[in-house]
Amino acid sequence: MNKIITFHMVAKCKSFTKAAESLGLTQPAVSLQIKSLEEECGMELFERVGKNILLTDAGETLLLYVEKILHTMEEAKRALKEAQNPLSGEIKFGASILSGIYVIPPILGRFKREYPHVTFSVKIRFARDLIESIEDNKIDFAIMGEGDESQRKQCLSFTSLLEDELVFVTSPMHKLASKKTVSAYEVLNQDLILTEKYSATRNYIDSEFNRYGICIEPYLELGNIEVVKKLVAEDFGSSILSWISVKKEVAEGNLHASKIEEMNLVRRVFLVKRKGKKFLPATNLFVSFLKSETGSIKETFGYE
Repeated sequence: MNKIITFHMVAKCKSFTKAAESLGLTQPAVSLQIKSLEEECGMELFERVGKNILLTDAGETLLLYVEKILHTMEEAKRALKEAQNPLSGEIKFGASILSGIYVIPPILGRFKREYPHVTFSVKIRFARDLIESIEDNKIDFAIMGEGDESQRKQCLSFTSLLEDELVFVTSPMHKLASKKTVSAYEVLNQDLILTEKYSATRNYIDSEFNRYGICIEPYLELGNIEVVKKLVAEDFGSSILSWISVKKEVAEGNLHASKIEEMNLVRRVFLVKRKGKKFLPATNLFVSFLKSETGSIKETFGYE
């Protein structure tokens, strides 16, 4: 890198002596660096015309790339300086479908109002895809619901942010809509519309029912929670969904939710990252904000 900087200064000053003064070097030291660079390139980069030092054609070509390199280095230095400022910089994280729709948006909005110069790169994906992105260092962390034990890889750390309960959801017109609790047997005898097996929610449902020796055979599988809710509201079928995702519709009377008897379907929503992962200041600031926000709303997510 020193040879490139010296080359650029000689080309700018058109003098070995002036370049040496600008760089705080001796003139022989500058000459040696240029000679070494010419040997590496296999051709002369300067020629002397009278008292002037001028670039050869090869030198002119090299100068174009050297200026790009130095400009990129300056941009990198500025970016690194900004990254150390917790009030600016980019935060790269992911969220599961559930968290991305029902947990993250209001928190991002409040954070943006307080820290308007921080930017975000957010991936909304299935849990398994987020774990892969964390392992490949494409995102710094992810927010996802508890799934099955296969998600708990040794290289990852899981920090609980909040708890959420899975509930049996029907249309208000459904024959079970008058009940506050339903049995697992009653649930299994309905036309169940469930999220796809790739989702953490579905993995959790399957694993918990398997604990009781129950295998769920859904009537329909969909990848979009909102579509599931709309079909249930039309009494096309019933579902098992996160309380976070349906509490608004239940309050408005568009859906009905019941607890499933004798089953503990309370699950955690985690912040997941690689063990030993070091965050930049802006990311640390957001993670602290996130923990504070989810801690304050934890009580409202339980179905009562």
